[in-house]
Amino acid sequence: MSDETAESQTQVGNNEKSPNDWPKNIVDWDGPDDPKNPMNWSRKKKLGIAVLLGLITMGSSFASSSFSPTFDAVSMEFGVSTEAFAPISELYGRKISILPAYLIFDIFLIGVATAENIQTIMLCQFFAGLFASAPLSNAAGAMANLWNDHDRALAVVGYSVAVIGGPTVGPLIGSAITNSYLGWRWTEYITAIIIFSILFLDIFLLPETYAPVLLQRKANHLRYTTRNWALHAPADAEELTLQNIIEKHLALPLLMLTSEPIIFCLALYNAFVYGLLYLLFEAFPIEYEEHRHWTAVQGSLVFLAVLIGVLVSGCIQASYQPYFWKQLDKAHALGKRNNPEARLPPMMLGSMLFAAGLFMFGGGSGVEKSAATGIVGAGLIGAGFILIFQNAVNYLIDAFTIHAASAQAANTFLRSLAGAGFPLFATPMFHKLGVNWASYLLGFVAVALIPIPVLFYVFGKELRGMSRYNQDKATQNNVEKIESRVLRRVLSRQESHYHV
Repeated sequence: MSDETAESQTQVGNNEKSPNDWPKNIVDWDGPDDPKNPMNWSRKKKLGIAVLLGLITMGSSFASSSFSPTFDAVSMEFGVSTEAFAPISELYGRKISILPAYLIFDIFLIGVATAENIQTIMLCQFFAGLFASAPLSNAAGAMANLWNDHDRALAVVGYSVAVIGGPTVGPLIGSAITNSYLGWRWTEYITAIIIFSILFLDIFLLPETYAPVLLQRKANHLRYTTRNWALHAPADAEELTLQNIIEKHLALPLLMLTSEPIIFCLALYNAFVYGLLYLLFEAFPIEYEEHRHWTAVQGSLVFLAVLIGVLVSGCIQASYQPYFWKQLDKAHALGKRNNPEARLPPMMLGSMLFAAGLFMFGGGSGVEKSAATGIVGAGLIGAGFILIFQNAVNYLIDAFTIHAASAQAANTFLRSLAGAGFPLFATPMFHKLGVNWASYLLGFVAVALIPIPVLFYVFGKELRGMSRYNQDKATQNNVEKIESRVLRRVLSRQESHYHV
């Protein structure tokens, strides 16, 4: 037995030291500039990881839309009508929570391609969507592990392009494959090949980015190299129990969604714009294929206008960043961590572009009018979507730093419901009201939501001050609670180790 181990054993056995002396055994980064901290990795490495995460997300979102042009072919073949993972991430890290699910997702895509009846297609699509949700939710968390407040917005621009790039390109490629000699099944085969290629790259190139898990690995290494078995990472004090899962990952997000006006309003707005993006998968074919008699491939080209709008909005966001950085520096000078309201001006612009795009799409509908008007409207919808979506996400992260994951979970929950629900009523609404009035109706809803970022820009600071989940209160109220929980777990583990 080494002298170091003997000394530790004596301290635990005699209980001579108070718990306040134990933090020396809690493993942390070696200072703020520790090169092993993902926040301190080189920009080149971060950008490479961002590309890998973007490919993962784009693959999932691409698969969600590339199958939509196959509905008619599937209906004809099978004679049916078209109507007929966060706890794992926090325990084992981002990589292990994303890649196995991505592989299973790919397997179910092959199941769709080889299906012999509509029931198999529906079942495989359900499970493919279930496992595709892992990269869609956890890739964003991995991005947050890499970028600080200063650089996050530009990183999220690229990530958001990947989020929307998949759904906008998917219908074009899907319709081209379905209407070729390959047939609808090859839509899924080719998607599965793309997903597997991305998976292969990420298995070998994507590192773990979740700091608590990296610190656990560091602590485990130090225990064996120093023979000091008291060394623990802060995450070692957390237990993944059913109660913790329910409280942290289910109850808390729902509680924040229903009790926090900021979270509810921004989640509602994000749900509307996200659901409307998927609603366009039904609206565009009605306008351009049914009414204007374009081919499926020609009709799918309109989605590229949405993608172009997204790219333009990315440039707008990048041009705004110098102003945001100045606001962030002012906040730091006043001793504040950040200034969430500085995220909102681009969102205000996006809300107006989004509403204008809907009115242009509706006003340009009909064979007697130029298709260019509606296509420009589609581009404005894409531009407005990104400016609303990414700045709402960044605002929630900045405003609810400690509880940012729960705030995002609430946002994702409402957004996912809208993404699944909006396409269900899209076709009947556009057929009964007409493309013009259906678009006008959605445009009026978009206009009604424009005041949300304006009100939060003016009154956001006061609303955050009243919240029990805002960053300053959460930090002050939770630090001592977290420290005491860590220390109790460390003491408990040490005593059990030395008294066995």
